[in-house]
Amino acid sequence: MFQDTSNRENFQGRYVLQHPFTGEAKCSAARQYKQSLNRRFENEAQTLAKLTNWNVQEIRQKMKLKGQVTTSWWLRVLSWVGLS
Repeated sequence: MFQDTSNRENFQGRYVLQHPFTGEAKCSAARQYKQSLNRRFENEAQTLAKLTNWNVQEIRQKMKLKGQVTTSWWLRVLSWVGLS
């Protein structure tokens, strides 16, 4: 959380945006990365909700509109056993 202090000196900050890779998964590392994205998206949604006090369900819906889809757990299980 942010804290207001009496220090008024200038400071510099930076942030890094990381967009998920959307290309074809041609190797096992790429497939593993693609499978890890759902967990990443959920962590991002939870973090944003905690920092902003926004509704996490609304955040998930907006993420879905941007293509950051969280797959249902049962679809992930089916993919692990080769049925999807």
